[in-house]
Amino acid sequence: MYEGIEGIEQDPVEYVVLTGFFLLRLFMRKACIIPITLLAGFFLFQETTVSPIIKIQAQTVDQQSVPSQPISQVTSVNVMDTFAQRADSVLLDAPVVRQMPELYNGCEVTSLAMLLAASGRPVDKMELAQKVKKDPTPFKGTSLQKIQEWGDPNQGFVGDITGKKKGYGVYNGPLFELLKEYVSVGAVNLTGKDFASLEWVLSQGNPVVVWTTVSYQPTERWVSWKKDDQAIKATFQLHAVLLVGYDENYVYINDPLPGSKAAKVPKSSFIESWKQLGSQAVTIVDHEHWYVLNR
Repeated sequence: MYEGIEGIEQDPVEYVVLTGFFLLRLFMRKACIIPITLLAGFFLFQETTVSPIIKIQAQTVDQQSVPSQPISQVTSVNVMDTFAQRADSVLLDAPVVRQMPELYNGCEVTSLAMLLAASGRPVDKMELAQKVKKDPTPFKGTSLQKIQEWGDPNQGFVGDITGKKKGYGVYNGPLFELLKEYVSVGAVNLTGKDFASLEWVLSQGNPVVVWTTVSYQPTERWVSWKKDDQAIKATFQLHAVLLVGYDENYVYINDPLPGSKAAKVPKSSFIESWKQLGSQAVTIVDHEHWYVLNR
C-alpha cells in the first residue's frame, strides 16, 4: 500500500483504474480521438510500479460457498515441487462398504461409494450401480477365456454388474463421469499421473479410488476381444479399491470384496499392478488442490 490523497491509504489497483478513467473522460469531453499511445504508455508505466492481485470470485459447490482465492497463489505453484512436499506416511479413516452379495462385479462403484462417503456425500452403491454408464454390446464367445466380441470398459460397464450373467467391469472414464454427477468442483481424474501424485492427494486427507488386481500384484492372465474394429485387452483379475494410506513399504486400502478396512499391502507390487491396469485413479479434493491438479 502507499499514501494517497491527504494521507489516505489507497489501493494501487484502484488508483490506476480511476486515473485511466479520468484521462478517458477528459479526451471524450473535448470530442477528440483518444491518443492510444498516451493511455498505453500510462498503464505500461503503472505496471512497473503496481502489482495488482486479481481474485477469483467465490463459487458455490454443493451449496457451500468457496472463499475467494488469489489467482497468483494458484498459477504460480510448481506442481512437481508440490507433489514432492508430501508426508512420509498417511493413514486415513474412511468408511467401508461391501460389494457382496448384490454386486459381484461391482468393485468400482462400491469403491466410489466409499470415496463419496469419506467426503461427506454418502450415496448407496445400488444407486451408483444403476446410474453408471453401460456398454450394451452383447457377449459373443464360448467362455470367458474365448471371447470374440464384447463391450469396451472405457465406454461403459461391460456385462452384468450383479454377477447373475457374465460381467467384466468399467474403467476410469465412465466412473469419473458418474462421480461428477455428485461433485461439481473437486472431482479429479488422476489417471496417468505417477504414484507420487496419489500420495500427495492422500497427504491432503483425500482417499483415492484405484484399479489393481484381486491379488494386488501384476498378473499374466490376460484375454482379448473385439469391440467393433477395436481390440480390447483385459484381465478377469481386475479389481478396484479405495486407497487410504501409505508409508515407505506399504499401502493401505479399503477393499470392497472382503469388506476389509485399511488392509496392509506391499507397496512395490501394488504399484506395479496399478500401472499394469493403466495407472487409473479418481478422487475428490478441495477447490485449491483441484486447481493444482488440473494445471
